[in-house]
Amino acid sequence: MNESLPPDNNTPNRFKSWLNRAAVFAVALILTVAIILQGNFLEGLLKLLGVGASRLQTISISSEGDFFGNNQAEWIAVLDTGFNTPRFNNTAAFNYFTGQPNDPGLAAGFVMPLVISGSQDSDIVTGSGYVSPIIDLGEQPTDYKLVSIDVLEYLPEGSEIMYSYRAADSLGELADAAFQTLDLANIGAVEDFTTRQILFSTSLHRYAQFSIGFGQFDVYDRPMVAEFSISYGPEGEAVVEEESPDLLPSLSGAAGVLGDLNGDGVINGLDYDLFLKLWNEFEGDQSETPD
Repeated sequence: MNESLPPDNNTPNRFKSWLNRAAVFAVALILTVAIILQGNFLEGLLKLLGVGASRLQTISISSEGDFFGNNQAEWIAVLDTGFNTPRFNNTAAFNYFTGQPNDPGLAAGFVMPLVISGSQDSDIVTGSGYVSPIIDLGEQPTDYKLVSIDVLEYLPEGSEIMYSYRAADSLGELADAAFQTLDLANIGAVEDFTTRQILFSTSLHRYAQFSIGFGQFDVYDRPMVAEFSISYGPEGEAVVEEESPDLLPSLSGAAGVLGDLNGDGVINGLDYDLFLKLWNEFEGDQSETPD
């Protein structure tokens, strides 16, 4: 007597896995075509093949823990005193604050001025600041340069934010170095936030520190800094220029949304980096799923 075979209960899971992989491939194809059509043909081709990634490196201070300096990140400089803490002057770091826009980044966190005692009777407050922990970029090749500094900020009308930066090859030299004002240009928008950038081609120093100064602001709509990034790498490595044309008019609608993974309004190598990270996580999840 023939016995009937048990149903294959794994078929829906296999079909779902196939659909997931097809969706991931579609996003990869969109990103590749975007970079190729921008003129970066070689970069797009090599990234599609999984090789030849840019040597440009970026350190981002973006989470609440980053701003407080208590997240044990590799970029936190180790000091002889054991203390490498930021300086808050009528400011604090948060990952959420009622009445303020949400940080659009993957790692929520921002620095915002506080309303000091006695100032609630006035709509406008001045005089707040923040100085970051000391950043250690480590030992880098001699041909590496400082390429760019980027910030992600929320700047309501009538508010002011000032940025400055200092760097040196030793901790002693850094302590004696003066902060230099940064003149950043707007390069894009992410929801209520603006991305600003300044480009460099100067020598890279191992240690760095940045400062944020908040001028006047409305206590009911305060300015916020959600990210501060330092990019560096070999001389000649390029970043997106501040006046780049709109990317790929043909990749509009759903395709554009799929390709712009980090939500910064452009499709570029940063989206590829995020895609590769998400792909590795996806592969890990699939390996744990029984067939």
